[in-house]
Amino acid sequence: MKTQPKPTPRPRLRTALKAGGLLDEGPRPPREPARDVDGNPLPDWWV
Repeated sequence: MKTQPKPTPRPRLRTALKAGGLLDEGPRPPREPARDVDGNPLPDWWV
């Protein structure tokens, strides 16, 4: 029985996010507050 080749180690999540440009190190740009169906602003934990 052949031995399975070892899977290549995954890059660390933070590094992968940085490489993908998804992780923003700088201050967060102002964005529109999330709103529910009625147009009321949603709490921060909702997002």
